[in-house]
Amino acid sequence: MAPKKKLVRSLFPAAAGMVAVGLWACGPDAGGSRSTDVSLVNSSQAVSTTSTLGVRYHVTSAATSVNQITPLISIVNGGAAAVDLSTVKVRYWYTEDGTQAQSYSCDYWGLRPDGQNNCSNVVATFVKMATPTPTADTYLELSFKAGVGSLAAGQSGNDIQSRFNKSDWSNFNQSNDYSFDATKTTAADWDHVTLYLGGTLVWGTEPGGTLPPPDTQAPTAPTNLTASNVTSNSATLTWTASTDNIGVAAYDVFGSSSTPIGSVTAPTTRFDVSGLSPSSSFSFTVRARDAAGNVSAPSNAASVSTQAGGGGSGSGFYAMNPPDPCYNQFWVAGCESGACGGRCQVANACSPPEDPQKASLPMTFACPRFMLFSDEMNQAAKDDWGDPAPFAYGVVGHDSDTGGLDVGSSSCCQCYQLIFERPEPGSPQPPNLPIPKPMIVQSFNTAAGGGKNFDINMGAGGFGAFNACVPGTFAGTATTTFGHFMYSAFPSDFPTSGGIKAINIPECKVNGTVTLASMQSTACQSRITQLCNNTAAASPTVTAETENSCIQSNAVAAFYHQNWQVRAKRVECPLAITRVTGCRLAPQGLPAANPNAKTPATADSSFRTGYTTTTMQDCCKPSCAWQNQVGGAGLTVVDKWTSFYSCDQNGVPITAP
Repeated sequence: MAPKKKLVRSLFPAAAGMVAVGLWACGPDAGGSRSTDVSLVNSSQAVSTTSTLGVRYHVTSAATSVNQITPLISIVNGGAAAVDLSTVKVRYWYTEDGTQAQSYSCDYWGLRPDGQNNCSNVVATFVKMATPTPTADTYLELSFKAGVGSLAAGQSGNDIQSRFNKSDWSNFNQSNDYSFDATKTTAADWDHVTLYLGGTLVWGTEPGGTLPPPDTQAPTAPTNLTASNVTSNSATLTWTASTDNIGVAAYDVFGSSSTPIGSVTAPTTRFDVSGLSPSSSFSFTVRARDAAGNVSAPSNAASVSTQAGGGGSGSGFYAMNPPDPCYNQFWVAGCESGACGGRCQVANACSPPEDPQKASLPMTFACPRFMLFSDEMNQAAKDDWGDPAPFAYGVVGHDSDTGGLDVGSSSCCQCYQLIFERPEPGSPQPPNLPIPKPMIVQSFNTAAGGGKNFDINMGAGGFGAFNACVPGTFAGTATTTFGHFMYSAFPSDFPTSGGIKAINIPECKVNGTVTLASMQSTACQSRITQLCNNTAAASPTVTAETENSCIQSNAVAAFYHQNWQVRAKRVECPLAITRVTGCRLAPQGLPAANPNAKTPATADSSFRTGYTTTTMQDCCKPSCAWQNQVGGAGLTVVDKWTSFYSCDQNGVPITAP
């Protein structure tokens, strides 16, 4: 049967000068459920002739052969009444050119004027046509979660910045794709992307063929909902996955209201609740939802009693809202029309490499809470593993070790267990020098010595190529020209030789070598303390944590403040460390850290050899504090935990409202 057609008229004039802004990633992402062939019906939906909803489309890559398809699609409401977007679906039709599984990523969708990224409200499903046509055998359907909101009358939503790829990253041929139009380099009405309201086709022309019947079967209810990691203001909910005849798309989490407090995309079965009141009781349930909008019965209820509130200590005191999306993007989509108050960019406090024209923009820095032995890192390790913790927590600069520890082009937010083997020459050696306890570290920066190195962030760890800690001229590093610094005084001795560490300090050496006795001497330890305490910041907490990190990392039993040979293994990030840093990846099927692997003798063959550590603290905003380097580089994040925190000049993390 010939496809039904709709007379398509322009709802809005073409936007002059509209361009696509965004970075497309190179790594795999988790996507929505994928259907299989089912019983068939003919695609003969009635088409409204009065609908004022429509679709605008433009391309970001007009190439014929591409390894990911990147359409930009916006929904237009030319009518006189608002439309609930949870009743709307959009389909992009194409040929899949193979049989590989496909993955979808939403990079940005600025629905609301506050600039928040609404990608978490987009549900993507790949559906195979039972009877293909020459230009379509599959469609990508985008639907929207309950409670996402409405598109006001006379308004056009911002572009949904989508991309999808095959599991093996082989190429698509776009030239025979029904919804592809290489000539549409600016947004324009396009009837080959179809739109449905309440399941009825109201915009565009389908390519023909036959489709699966409507899905009316709800998923089973989630089971075994439990709460853990309960603090004064947060808790972690986990549950057993639901099943569905086609596939579960998402899980909605409910508190006392009928409106979800949040959602996660399947197959994730974990949700971190934040913003709770101390010394209070709460009850939560979870419902599963499929791509057709069918909702399961509720799970069992999980009760939570939060701990008493506290100041800067105690379980979970470091937990806060996710990073502010107005401060962690290279360019904020929708800023010209009011998102983020009209501010499209922020600046890294380090300059160069930042553009001098950014001098008037808000300056963002690395957060002091990231330092080894900060109060936040110390408590997070205890919260994850008990007291005393078997690991020290920290962050590292680390380039992707492709083909070794890492996959993909970005190491951002990945976690590693490090086991220390042997320190650099000139240091006391094991067994005289105790091997420090293993570390769990999260990658927060790149361009840090290559994929075989981990550059540990610690107080007075030495500058990298750039310095935003303190004014002054230091050989081997470039001090920011923006004039904004985190400290008014800083232990900047040995700035490019690893900073304040025993093997740099004459008082700690005998005949040019540090021995265990010389390191333990009063002269050595006093000099280290004196140098580390040459620290002053606007925040007394920042001052104290920096001094403590510098001193503790030079202690005999925890001598991390030097270069080491280490064994390394990529592991799933424990929850609490991600609460300190702000960046949380979806589960990757990696092993958990092993607290029994403490030394080379107790490390099994899953730990790789040939890796090293160095030390640093330069105060520059790390590269992984830009979400473009995380989700934009093919990594799948959890909800709004899309990057490391950025901090202001006083060391305060910049969080979402």
